[in-house]
Amino acid sequence: MSADNINMRVGDWVKGKTRKGELIYGYIVEKVEANATKVELKVIQCDNARIVGNIVQLDRTTVERLDTTETFTHQQLEELIDLALKSRDEEWFMELTGQLKRRRHGNPATNNSKLVKNKNYEEARD
Repeated sequence: MSADNINMRVGDWVKGKTRKGELIYGYIVEKVEANATKVELKVIQCDNARIVGNIVQLDRTTVERLDTTETFTHQQLEELIDLALKSRDEEWFMELTGQLKRRRHGNPATNNSKLVKNKNYEEARD
């Protein structure tokens, strides 16, 4: 297990495989304890279309956190803030609202008017 998987938290985008080998993309919906063997996630995309939209548990060793360092649009940040509130993830909420404040105040490091595509987020919105 990579060091990235040790620090998984609510809201992290992940990909994993079911016991049947089906590829799953989604995000963590339950707090992941350091010694947990299972991860609970909301399925956004899957080889098995019947489980899309459901919450499933996967073996932690089959789940990998995805890189989400891409810039989000203003609207995407607002929607992620709503998700952080619903999941009661205060740290993620603070991180997202900080990004939104910097964008509103014209910080060139985060005020990217060009839409940078985040494939995983766009799939979640469909």
